[in-house]
Amino acid sequence: MTNEDKGAVYDRAIKLLNKQDYSEYKIRTKLENLGFDSDQIEVAIEKIKKGNFLNDERYKKNLSRRLLIKGFSPVFIKKKLNYEGIKISTDEILLIFEEEGYTPKTQIKMLVEKKLKKNYAFENEFERQKTLNKLMNFILAKGHDYEETLEYLEEIL
Repeated sequence: MTNEDKGAVYDRAIKLLNKQDYSEYKIRTKLENLGFDSDQIEVAIEKIKKGNFLNDERYKKNLSRRLLIKGFSPVFIKKKLNYEGIKISTDEILLIFEEEGYTPKTQIKMLVEKKLKKNYAFENEFERQKTLNKLMNFILAKGHDYEETLEYLEEIL
């Protein structure tokens, strides 16, 4: 393996990281899919980590924050991070929620307000139930608990 080969892997990894942040697992997978040798990838990743261009701890916190702001539940966030090759505990996620001033219930409230735009008036029970079903599907797709969601929606609708 020549120094030029090592440089090509490093340059490609930096180019990928310039576009968006990745976990070590994801950047490794992308480089493997591009056909680079695992030894070359290892050297490049170590160099990138030393330069602090690749930091799974930072990535974990940033992705968790982005997902919680979009309304995703702690369970969903944990699964997403595990898919990215990053282990995170529910307690760590809840700590990030606390730092950002969120709870799963405040997220549900935010999602309802976003979807309804504060228009809670319905002409009949059928329209109310139809809206309730749409909201449930929307919120459950974000990974929230069925019972907690239903309880909140029943309160406000």
